[in-house]
Amino acid sequence: MSLSHKVTIIMPYMYSAWPLIGTAHGKLLCIYTQADQHVPTVSNLYMIESADGVNWGSRKEIFSHKTGVKGVTGIGYDKDGSLLVWYRNGLAGFDSSYYELFKLDRDDFSFVSRPDIPFCGGHIGNLTTIPEKGMVSFYNTYGEYRSWGMIRSMDFGVTWQQIP
Repeated sequence: MSLSHKVTIIMPYMYSAWPLIGTAHGKLLCIYTQADQHVPTVSNLYMIESADGVNWGSRKEIFSHKTGVKGVTGIGYDKDGSLLVWYRNGLAGFDSSYYELFKLDRDDFSFVSRPDIPFCGGHIGNLTTIPEKGMVSFYNTYGEYRSWGMIRSMDFGVTWQQIP
């Protein structure tokens, strides 16, 4: 037997992007960016949750400080199973971009680290933990200095090494 369920979210004149699905506290979470256009001048981040995967609650704005153009580019879990989120602030492809790693604590996100890496301005993808190799995420950049590779943390997200 096949079961399907269609969910339609309509936000007139808004661009919704990068929906990421994860779990926390026994619930499904969808974290996404909503912007004024594909290359945004204004963007906000939202999270909605579901206990059963069919019924979804109201959206909640996260990372509501209004600086730059924001985006969630990747998620993963720490050694204790807590949800981690890569947060990009700034303009994609420009040196003003930076990334921060946040952890979901109950209903709010707390700061974990801000990698000091030379190549920024694209995406840092989903995060995974490899036993004895640390936490890793792949990244890419845009703009004048194009690069791709991975970043790795051997101390559970406190410091990061970039490996182009």
